[in-house]
This record gives sequence, C-alpha cells and structure tokens, in this order.
Amino acid sequence: ADIIIVGLDKAELQPVYDYYSHLVYVAKGADVETSIVDGRVIMEHRKVLTLDVTQIKQKAEEYRRQVVQSMKK
Repeated sequence: ADIIIVGLDKAELQPVYDYYSHLVYVAKGADVETSIVDGRVIMEHRKVLTLDVTQIKQKAEEYRRQVVQSMKK
C-alpha cells in the first residue's frame, strides 16, 4: 500500500507514547482501517471496495461442495 491509516483509538493500543514505535511493535494488520494504492482507495473503514465479497464467498462454497463430493467417491 502507498498509504495506510491505522486506528490507534482502540483500548488495546493505548497509551501511545511514540507513534513510530507503536506502529512497529504494537499495531497489527487488523488495525489498518484504510488503504490507498496508486491513488485508489482499496479499503475504507475496514471494508474492501475492490472485491465483491459476496461473490467470493459463493465461489468458495461451490469449491467446498466440489471437494466434499470428490471425497465421497
């Protein structure tokens, strides 16, 4: 990502004494709220904007069914 916005307002991320140190040693990927790549907002407020999550879940379910069927043979 070119730019990420990390939410440091969660209780487990408090108190913050040094922002740089905090981002390196305390914050995790799950704390990223917004991600911008090549000027495009890819994720905003923890919602992925570039993927159809519903479609991905449906496709994953199709694959799961195929695997289960192949195991029964």
